[in-house]
Amino acid sequence: MRNRNYCYAAAAAIPLFLAPLTTVAQDGAAKPRAPIEEILVSATKREEKLQDVAVSVTALSAESMQNMGFQSITQLTQQVPNFSVQGLFGPSGPPFLNIRGVSFIDYTDMNESSIGLYVDEIYQGATAAAAGQLFDVQRMEILRGPQGTLFGRNTTGGLLHYISKKPTNDFEAYASYQYGSYEQNVLEAAAGGPITDNWLARIAFKSNHDEGFQKNRVTGGRLGATDIQASRFTTTWEATENLSATLSYHYAKSDGSIPGYAVYGTRTGAGTPSLANLCSPDQVDASDCVARNGFRDPNPSPTHTYSDMNDLPNDYTADGGYLNIDWNLGWADLTAISGIEKYKRFSLQDIDAYDSPIDQLGFYDNKMRQFSQEVRLAGESSNIKWVGGLFYYSDNRDTHSQYQINRAILLQSSAEGETESKAVFAQADIPLAEQWTFVAGARYTWEDRDLIDSTNRNAAGNSVLCAGDTTGAGCIVIPSYSTNITTNKPTYKASLEWRPNTDVLTYLQFTSGFKSGSFGVSIPSNVAAIGPVGAETVDAWELGAKTTWLDGRLRANVSAFYYDYANYQAIVGGTNSSGVPTSFFVNAGDVDIKGAEAELTYVPIDQLELNLGLSTLSSEISAPSNRVIANYYGQSLPIDGNELPSAPAYSVNGSIAWHQGLDDLGMLTFQTSFKYQDDVYFNIDNNPFKKQDAYGIVNFRMIWESVSGRYRGEAFVDNATNEEYQVHRFQSAGFDTAYGGWGMPRWYGAKFTVKY
Repeated sequence: MRNRNYCYAAAAAIPLFLAPLTTVAQDGAAKPRAPIEEILVSATKREEKLQDVAVSVTALSAESMQNMGFQSITQLTQQVPNFSVQGLFGPSGPPFLNIRGVSFIDYTDMNESSIGLYVDEIYQGATAAAAGQLFDVQRMEILRGPQGTLFGRNTTGGLLHYISKKPTNDFEAYASYQYGSYEQNVLEAAAGGPITDNWLARIAFKSNHDEGFQKNRVTGGRLGATDIQASRFTTTWEATENLSATLSYHYAKSDGSIPGYAVYGTRTGAGTPSLANLCSPDQVDASDCVARNGFRDPNPSPTHTYSDMNDLPNDYTADGGYLNIDWNLGWADLTAISGIEKYKRFSLQDIDAYDSPIDQLGFYDNKMRQFSQEVRLAGESSNIKWVGGLFYYSDNRDTHSQYQINRAILLQSSAEGETESKAVFAQADIPLAEQWTFVAGARYTWEDRDLIDSTNRNAAGNSVLCAGDTTGAGCIVIPSYSTNITTNKPTYKASLEWRPNTDVLTYLQFTSGFKSGSFGVSIPSNVAAIGPVGAETVDAWELGAKTTWLDGRLRANVSAFYYDYANYQAIVGGTNSSGVPTSFFVNAGDVDIKGAEAELTYVPIDQLELNLGLSTLSSEISAPSNRVIANYYGQSLPIDGNELPSAPAYSVNGSIAWHQGLDDLGMLTFQTSFKYQDDVYFNIDNNPFKKQDAYGIVNFRMIWESVSGRYRGEAFVDNATNEEYQVHRFQSAGFDTAYGGWGMPRWYGAKFTVKY
């Protein structure tokens, strides 16, 4: 991929473009704006101001996300330091979330992410749930670092918390329509308010459709299409002044298609593969090589692909809901939250990824059902703020994959798993002196995970793994396999906070987190490759400061951290003794992670707002000498000393917004946002091909808002320089091609919103 320096030159030129407007704006009647928006967060299970919470958290309000034009959770990476996403199926597939280098890559839904995802305090066990749409949102919180005390479940790296808008005592409603590139049509609407004196309700809906950003040069059709409908209904009953209950239900359905891959041949010439005619990683990356039948794409691009399939469906449905009861007991607040979630996904992958005489297809069919219950008490006694509670979670997962050659089933892999998790937790903020506070927290978790059945079967029903044909040659018998693993772990938090004045908060803290042991069921070569593997743990030290300067016009939050990451879980690709492509689920080793972040917001005058995020990251795997990965060239390479996937050494993000008053015509805002990141590997083998070079993205937006705020119009272009970058790469010894999953190309459009 190309590193386009003019991308960053464009970002640097924005202040020069805005400079001539300064005099005009200061003389005009710009709409007054608060110096810096104050956001409440619930990172400590109670609402507090962002600057009063000694946690490394980025909080994005509904207004800031609307101004950025975010449609999905994965777009948040553009404005959050040390947060990235990669995915096997590109931007429309299940995302692999990564915070400070901590992530988990699994092509099935059997395992959970190392980054917790919560929606209205309900933990989402399905990794693919992060592909959902953002709509009618109140705010988004991204907590960096292990959250093993108050949130606990599988948060070795951090968590994302999506908080939707709740019913209000006053009627409010809005509707918006967006038209964009590739026939994009996005309709969003919501309405809510009182039904009776003590009964409130709100309903929201979003439809997002486009024709797909990729032209299929084989069939003439399009791939990478979006077709999603999502809705939510929430109602609140205020039984008394001290007792209320909120009931919410949501539903989402997608009938889109996954994008096709970038296709890279791996051979110097057509014909039978051998080590003698394999290309080097640099030759493959330059697209100088060919596939088995001589196919070569001389110029891979996000906007075209090759597939003999008319459609590559990416279908999913998700529905669920929660009941939240809040009861003020006088001496404490009692909260009880019950949640049910269901999810299923079907997707089709064109494995050969071009018009090949050997048609290779992959089918993925996954289902999950979960239940969660949390009960907690929170209060304040003798100036000590405290919270404690109980947590319960259970799920059942079914995953099924199928591999076909020329429409004949060569391999089927099925597995069912169950999880039951129970925990007790408590945390207290204890004043030590006028300026000092000590925070102590602990959680103990009991977790059982059962693998009910894991088998690999061919069309005849035999449990086998074959070497690439339907004759049975090279097949390995794998018996039906069931097992379980139990993990009982304590996690802790200890933090010393110093607040010399109302504008400065500093903290030194220790936190720990863990992700329970689990199984790998993605085409294992033998029972041992399935696992189970043991739990991974993180012990983290962090030093941070949250500061406000210049009468509230400058906010600077900084943090530095060190992780002792033990028994890192990873699913790694390779080959077995017969040369069959397979995967191994392992505790890959221990990892040292260190880095720092800074988030700056500056409003020098009411018309101008500047945001800047900076991050650094260093990771190194320490693994035993026998922990190796077999690569494409028949070599067994150690992973000791390698860096983690999607862990750039540094990244920069930011935005510049200029608000130009138009007197009675309202206000016009000119905005640019940008992100630049260093190069990353996509796998712990640090294969030179499985790498994305450093790149940057710049977005532009112009927003008009009426004086009353009722009407709003926007024009935008995202990825304005049409930077070509990839979010995943894959190469296996069994295929004559290597693959890349594209990020989004240039996208432009307009949006209109009306509020009531």
